[in-house]
Amino acid sequence: MTKKDYLDSLSNELGTMSYNDVKEIIAEIEEHFAQGIIAGKSEEDIAEGLGSPKELAAAYLEGNETKIRTALKKMKQEEPSRESTPKWNNGPLFVVLFNLFLAIPLWIVLFIILLSGIAIDAGVIFVLISLAMAIPASGAFIPGLIVLDVSILFFAIFLTFLLILLIKYFFQGTGRYINWNRDVWDHGF
Repeated sequence: MTKKDYLDSLSNELGTMSYNDVKEIIAEIEEHFAQGIIAGKSEEDIAEGLGSPKELAAAYLEGNETKIRTALKKMKQEEPSRESTPKWNNGPLFVVLFNLFLAIPLWIVLFIILLSGIAIDAGVIFVLISLAMAIPASGAFIPGLIVLDVSILFFAIFLTFLLILLIKYFFQGTGRYINWNRDVWDHGF
């Protein structure tokens, strides 16, 4: 029996249930067909694994969760497990090469950019402090120095907030990247 035949038959057997309930049941069974096809089974094998549409519909109509779950578990047990399917598991090799040639140099560059930003911010703050001390000594240039001082202050505040954001996202990205490395290492592609 094909998927379409099975679902049509099941839908007809569930005729006394509400439309939404039938729709949910059909969607659930379609999902089992999709999983079976991914696992390499034919539609006929999947339909056979689920049992007759009449019995499955009767279990749904009775609300007998045990029968329903038994039929669906039986179907899942017949599917090969994900662990037994062959996969390209050169995860460790890929992680090492990827990190060596691309990721580590990129993280070093990002780290140097962050350190440079911190040094620039410290320099701006130093200039700000120096100008603040120089204002009383220079009589004629006071209005210009005050404007310059305030401008540098706002630039330092902006640069500080920007650095805080960059550092935050740098560490978040590093954490995600480490988790991705672990996942590829353990499971491959």
